[in-house]
Amino acid sequence: MKTSRKISIINGKNKIILAFSLIALFVFLSSIIFHTTPIKMLAVVSDFAVHHYFLSGFFALLVFSIGLKMYLSNTSTINELRNEKKVLRDLKIKNRKMRIQRFRNNITLKLLAVKSKMTAKNRVLTSKYSSADVLASNEQILMRQEDLKHAMRLGNSFRQNVKLYYKESNLHKCIETVILFVNNDHVTVRGGDVLPVKSIYKVEI
Repeated sequence: MKTSRKISIINGKNKIILAFSLIALFVFLSSIIFHTTPIKMLAVVSDFAVHHYFLSGFFALLVFSIGLKMYLSNTSTINELRNEKKVLRDLKIKNRKMRIQRFRNNITLKLLAVKSKMTAKNRVLTSKYSSADVLASNEQILMRQEDLKHAMRLGNSFRQNVKLYYKESNLHKCIETVILFVNNDHVTVRGGDVLPVKSIYKVEI
């Protein structure tokens, strides 16, 4: 049973106990006020029947004392349940924070893995391709860049294949693929492979 439900049930019991206790206190006070005035003190001693009012008053006081004790006990139980509820709430908040922290750690690890992979690719590119441009003139370099951008637009829009002629380790090679991304330094083709722009000497669309 949920803590809030337990607290509601105990509060309901407390209301009933408090009502009976107040009724008992009322009976006790009534018996004292109406049957123990100074004028009737001698009559109380001589008339045994009047003693029943004292007896009822005594039992009423006893019921009130028991009710008050139960009420205080239930109040203590409610406080314990509220403390338990607070502890559970704090534990949930702590667990939520831990899940968020684990999620952030996983994202950080994935980013580090991607960064490491990109660094490894850059090392491979550096070892396989020359840092010098295969084209000699600025006019040819500008034309190559325009052809690559045009091929990228065709690749992203229509998935159209183009032929790339490039130089790798003093070997002339050609691939037919889709260009996904182009910047001033690299070309990304289908499959995630990367070629240095400086190694490409011809784009055939």
